[in-house]
Formats: sequence, structure tokens, C-alpha cells
Amino acid sequence: MINFKERRWYQRIMNSAMLYIVLLIMLIMILYPLAMVFLQSLFPDILGGSLRGFLSPFMQVLKSEGLIQVVVNTILWGIAVTFGCVIVGVPCGFILAKTDMPGKGLIRIIYAIPYMSPPYVGALAWILFIQEKGFLEKMLAGHLPAVVQELFFSFWGLTFIMVLFLYPFTALGVEAGLRALPSNFENSARVLGADRKALLRRIVVPLLMPVILNTGLLVFLQTVSNFGVPATLGSRARYPIITAEIYNLISSWPINFPVSTALSCILVVMALTIMYFSERVLKKRDYGVISGRGIYQVYSLSRRQKLLAAGFIFILFICSVAIPFGTMILASLVKLWGGGFFNLSNYTLKNYYEVFGLHSPGLQALGISFSLGLIAPTIILLGAAFISYVLAHYKGGLAFALNFIGFLPRSLPKVVVVVGLILAWNAPWIGIRIYNTYFMLLLAYVVLYLPDALRYGDSGMRNITKNLENSALVMGASKWRVFTKIIFPLLRPYLIASWILSFIISVRELVASILLLPPGLETTATYIFSQFEQGGISEAMCMATVTITLTVVALLLFNLKYGGGPVQSRT
Repeated sequence: MINFKERRWYQRIMNSAMLYIVLLIMLIMILYPLAMVFLQSLFPDILGGSLRGFLSPFMQVLKSEGLIQVVVNTILWGIAVTFGCVIVGVPCGFILAKTDMPGKGLIRIIYAIPYMSPPYVGALAWILFIQEKGFLEKMLAGHLPAVVQELFFSFWGLTFIMVLFLYPFTALGVEAGLRALPSNFENSARVLGADRKALLRRIVVPLLMPVILNTGLLVFLQTVSNFGVPATLGSRARYPIITAEIYNLISSWPINFPVSTALSCILVVMALTIMYFSERVLKKRDYGVISGRGIYQVYSLSRRQKLLAAGFIFILFICSVAIPFGTMILASLVKLWGGGFFNLSNYTLKNYYEVFGLHSPGLQALGISFSLGLIAPTIILLGAAFISYVLAHYKGGLAFALNFIGFLPRSLPKVVVVVGLILAWNAPWIGIRIYNTYFMLLLAYVVLYLPDALRYGDSGMRNITKNLENSALVMGASKWRVFTKIIFPLLRPYLIASWILSFIISVRELVASILLLPPGLETTATYIFSQFEQGGISEAMCMATVTITLTVVALLLFNLKYGGGPVQSRT
């Protein structure tokens, strides 16, 4: 029989073994690809075994006026979208949290629909609505002013689309911040004679500023790392963005991986710099009350103010829901684009039969996406449970470093992570053939969405008392039995939330799919993208309609069963 000292020694060995297993996983899946991006940008011939040309990719970027303009365009676009989301999102959050506006449940649904939808699909729908001979021009009998199309197919159109699909980040963040704001500050100010405007200007806005800055940072990072909107609308607006330029450099002849990695590093530095300065600002403005009790002051709106708020919400609904999704559905049913949009005989379900018929490319693409959407989240769920459990038992420098590495893919633009995976698994020293296969795409999905699951796993581990584990160990249970019989069941609600979110995002993932998809295979996202570019507009919109409908149904079913708590917390 093993005595107490032998058991402690055995447990120590097992703990170290599990920690080094996690270290190996992090190195292979995350750090190695990101290191390849950095090394390739410094030494363009490193894959050939040469260290010549040190920093030449960056020099090429600096010498090219076009590439410098791309960087400037990206920064300006990120700033414009961030300000736009603050302008739109702050009033939306205020209406939900601080007013007696009726119909708040419906308003939250209006906010949630753009949040659950990929921006590139919204951009495609808006293109169909605004373009020459599009829906709007048909509705106006050909009297659409040219300035409308000129503004849309420009920097302002790109900004408009991203604001429509990212403002919910700000709105829901501001609502949460306002609900957590204690009312004693406002009550004290009222006693001293402050009116409503003074309360907002001197009390509410300053205390809310950390939330606004934090959501603004998130919006900026989401914007500059977005690929779908620059790839669809940016090319038509002749406004190049870094992510689209990286794609062009590695997908069009002549292929230029060194310059693409240099642009990737610039994008990473941009993101990390914004995060650093945001943290500095947040520390300086931390008043320590945003996490207070949920007792807050609600303002009564006059009839006129309610009408203005309702008009504001209605305009948002038209722009972010009615127009893009209405256009998407109608375009999926159209027989002939020149046959008249108000002629009911010009609409048919035949497009859906052709796209999703037996052995059709559309049905195969849907099958590939759903297989990835089922397998990748399952791997992520199991991996996140194990990694979160191991990291929860260590507080040293190695555990901190592993935790940081685990969250890196969430902080970096997806296109950078995908470029790193291409370099890492297409290198000449890789003995196994994984690049250009289905498994490469599966690996990319796991790497991209593992950080979200780790966040849920970390939250779950913080809520599990260690007394349960210690009691089981004292009674002679092994580490594996403790993990499978105690920890994993208690983590299940958090991990299921991460699974459903990973499933929804994986089914419509564009960046990894378009850069890594092997020949002969398509996903729903690449099918939509390629069909639209090739003129198969109805086919593209059929796939978009079905994909979004299925993912929304999946999320609604999850909310009905689990109450949506973990999912809402991510927002």
C-alpha cells in the first residue's frame, strides 16, 4: 500500500507531467506558428535555411508608398469605426439601462441580430441594395442619386457597415456598466442641486469612461483585424486595408510571404500598442465603483423623448436588420435580376433546391462546415477543460506565461494567426503532410477559438472550491479520477457555452477557410464569397440565409435550455 509520503511524491510528479504536456501543446499549436511569422518577417529566406536579407521585408514596406497608405488606411478606418460605435452604442446602452423605455426585450433582440451575424454577409447584402440596378434603385424607379452610391463605395461605406455590425459591443457593454453603477453618487449630487444634464456630464459619463474605453478598444481591434468587409466592399471602394492586402500577397501571383508577414507584424504591433495605452488610461481613470451593487437610477422619459428614442432604434433596425437581411432573403429567391423586384412571379424556391440538392456543391460545403463546426468545438472543449484544470493549480511564472500564450490568438488578428499556421506547417522540416488538407483547417479552427473556451474554463475553475478535490485526493482518488468525476462535470455548463459559440463561429468562418481550404473542398463562407464574386448572387444569398438561420436557431435552443447566461457574459 502506498503511504502518504509516496502519494504526495506521486501527485507532484503527475502535476509536473501535466504542466509540461500543456507547455508542449501551447508551443506546438500557438507559439511555433507565431514565431514563424516574426522570423519570416526578419529573414525572408529562413524557410530555405538562409539568414540573408535581414529586415528587407520591412524595408520593402517602407519604400512602397502603396503599402504605407494601406497601413494609414487601416488606422484611420479603425478610429472612424470606433468613434461611430461610441456615438451609436452609448445612447443604445443608456436607453436600455437608465430609462423607462418600453419594449426593452425587443430592443435587445434588435441589438443581438447584428452581433450574431458575420459582417461580410451584411456587406454583401448592402452591396446588392445600393449598387447600380440594385434593390434601392429599383424601388426608386431608377432615380437614385449618384452621390449615394459614391458615398457607399468609399471609406464612409466601409465605416458605415462596420458600425452597424459592431455597435452592439459598445451598447451591451455600456448597459452592463450603467447597471453596475451604484446610485448613491447620483443621489448625493441631486441633494446638492445638480440637474439631469449635470449628473450625466459630471457623474455618469466620467464613471462610465473605463467601459467606453474598453469597448472602444475591442471595436478597434475587431475592425483592423476584420477581413470579410475589406475583401468584399473594400475592393469595390478602392480602399485597401492591411488584412485584404495580406490575403492578396499570399493568394495572388507573385506570392510574397515575407512582405505579408511584415504587414502581419505591423498589425500585431498596432493591436498591442492600442491595448497597452488603453490599459494605462484605464488605470488612471479607475474610480473603483463600476463593480458596485446593481442599484441604479432610472430616468423617466417624456412622450417626446420616447418618440425620439423609438425613432433612433427604428432607424438602427432598418439599417442593421431589415435592409441587409431582407435583401439577403429576397436575393436568394430571385429568378432573374432584370425581371423586376416587385413582380411576385420573379421569386422562387428553386434556387434553394439547386444549391442544396443531392450531391450539389452547396450541400457539400454545408456538410464540410458542419463537420468542422462539430469536431473543432469538441476538441476545444476537451482541451480547454484539461488546460484550465492544470493552470488553475499553478501560480508561478511558467503558469502565467502559458496562460498568456493561450490567450494570444484571441488578441491577435485572425489573418496573422492563419499566416503563421501556413508557414509553420508548410515548412520543409515538417515530416507529416498536414498543410493543404482538411486537418489543417481543423487545426486552425482549434487554435483560433481555444482562447474563448479557456476563458470559460478559467471562470469555471474559479467557482469550484478546492476542498472537493482535496477531499477526493485524501480518500485515495487519482488525479485523472478527480478530473473526470468532479472537475469536468462542474465545468460542463461553462464548456457547453464555449462549445455552442465555437460551433456558431466555425460554421461561418471565412479567414481560415479562404486561406487554408484544400483543393476540391468548400465551406459555407468560401461558397458565399466565391459565388458572389463569380456572379452567382442568388446561390450566395441562399447559402447565407440557411447558414445564419441554422446558427441563430442553435443559439436560441441553447438559451432556452441554459438561460443564455454564459453566452451573454461573453458579450
